[in-house]
Amino acid sequence: MKKTLYISLISLLTSFISCKNNDEVEKVADFFKDKSEEKELVAKIDFSLSDSILLRNIEDQTKINLCDNPRFTAVVNYRSINIEFPAFANKNCELNRLPHNTVEIIINKENQVLVSHELVEKNESLESKLIKATTEMINGTERKNLLYLIQWDTELKPQLIEQRVFEILKGIKSYSNEISLIKLKKSISDLTESEEQLLKKEFSAVIGINGNFPPPPPPPPVIKNESTMK
Repeated sequence: MKKTLYISLISLLTSFISCKNNDEVEKVADFFKDKSEEKELVAKIDFSLSDSILLRNIEDQTKINLCDNPRFTAVVNYRSINIEFPAFANKNCELNRLPHNTVEIIINKENQVLVSHELVEKNESLESKLIKATTEMINGTERKNLLYLIQWDTELKPQLIEQRVFEILKGIKSYSNEISLIKLKKSISDLTESEEQLLKKEFSAVIGINGNFPPPPPPPPVIKNESTMK
């Protein structure tokens, strides 16, 4: 009897946590819906592909040359929920330069993250580090349209990249809510369409897809001292 009750409680708790997590994903998906200006250019991101192949896959889906137009609507499926968001493909093109309003995010094969060259420590979240980097970028440069450029290690599992992308989107949503409360005295969920346009002038975000990066080269061979070889 006790064992059955224990299993039932665990199942109920697991179901509650799952529903709560999915609710958060749905809120993020709802926030980014219709944020992209390139609605007809849609590409689902396959994080198992390498950088050049990934960008070619995006071109195949959108039917555009990313050197002519690097902007598109990206789709990520996270916990069985599609999240659409404005994206920028960082293809190596002539005269292609990253804007100064770029927040670089690098994920290594151990799933450690650098945000603007600062490590996300074990006692902090990627979301809070992203909000900090965003605040510093806007206060330091007064640029309000930011590009969050993501790079990941070739050995990192696709599911972990998807999770990190969700955390980044969640951080952007949280920062947007902070700005909305300060400037408009409302949470983002209560804004009218005209107020959303006002908020966009205060802060907007695009996710940059830079693909993965190769692991660092092996260290050079150790050259023994001639005196020790005699």
